[in-house]
Amino acid sequence: MIALDLCPVTMLERKGLKQLLQYLSPTMNVPTRKTMRKRIIAAYAIAKSVVKEELKRVDCLVHGTADAWSSSATMGYMSLTLHYVDQKFRIRRLPADVVRITGRHTAINMSHELNFLIEDSVRKLCTITTNSAANQIKAAALSIKSGHISVRLPCVSHVLNLAARKLCYGKVAKELADDEETEESIAACDDDEDEYEQEVRLHEAIDEEEDESIE
Repeated sequence: MIALDLCPVTMLERKGLKQLLQYLSPTMNVPTRKTMRKRIIAAYAIAKSVVKEELKRVDCLVHGTADAWSSSATMGYMSLTLHYVDQKFRIRRLPADVVRITGRHTAINMSHELNFLIEDSVRKLCTITTNSAANQIKAAALSIKSGHISVRLPCVSHVLNLAARKLCYGKVAKELADDEETEESIAACDDDEDEYEQEVRLHEAIDEEEDESIE
């Protein structure tokens, strides 16, 4: 129930739920939130090991879809889902992981988390699909520059949504954005512009030094 309905583990300590469970099963021993937390972490570790073992058997190009969002408690998260075709020509999708984004959703922060997710799963992706938020585009560009991704692809659904919004509402489309991520990405990109340019120049300088050393 906690995982299925995204309920907090503190729910197990609520009086109403305890009374309901005891009514349905008087002999049931309701676990504490600490016990449930340990069980969830253990189940997560098992699921992650299963995914890693599955990825070891993959001998083809792996593609990814990534997204970032803020919870109702204003905590930032990023997820990565892997896509590939197995030996029986079946399309497979595996959730690689979900990580917490500390700080604002800037391109630098998101690129670091994305690189961590990739390194922890497949080392490198052929393509990555993200929405068209400016910070996600820049994050993917930095990950491409660092060699973790080959190509970024835009999310078709998000592109169509933006096109329809622009067509229907024109200049007021931005004001109608009900997506907190879009609003946050606009503000974050303003703060991140200079840092992004510095990062790009740094990678270009490193590439030039490597080319000179090879020559």
